[in-house]
Amino acid sequence: MRKYLDAQRHISKKKKKGWQIAKLGKNIEAAFRLGDKIAEISIRDKETSNVIAVLYYTPVTKKLRKMAEKLGNYLHAQKKYIAPDDEGWNRMRTYLESVYAELEKANKGTLLGPPLLNKRTGQVEVKVEFSSDEEKMLLTNALKPGLQNILGVGYLDDIPDKLH
Repeated sequence: MRKYLDAQRHISKKKKKGWQIAKLGKNIEAAFRLGDKIAEISIRDKETSNVIAVLYYTPVTKKLRKMAEKLGNYLHAQKKYIAPDDEGWNRMRTYLESVYAELEKANKGTLLGPPLLNKRTGQVEVKVEFSSDEEKMLLTNALKPGLQNILGVGYLDDIPDKLH
């Protein structure tokens, strides 16, 4: 969440330095006003309509933030001994696996926030974290000045099973 906040110029340094999950969540919501929606940006070749790239902003959802806060309970020693064969360990494992699944979704995106309109300049700002030099070159070439491509922006409830 701090990475998302750090990438934005319009957010104060004080709001970027927070460490409490709930406060970081509120700061992100104030900055993006997107809730748990996933932002999708697609770039298509104007001539062929072929997809050049699809980028996603995947939020740290309210569900995941609550899970993270609850994980703190597992960091402390239990008040009483729990036997290794106790059913509670299976429940904890199942819970931790669900946390893992939510974390995996939150980390699939390459955008560090949804596209935002800069009211001062009238330009849309997009912050991207490239996963490779090849991806950076592909996107840089697709967005060269003078080229005309089709840019699409959508907001999704869930991340697609197969990312482009």
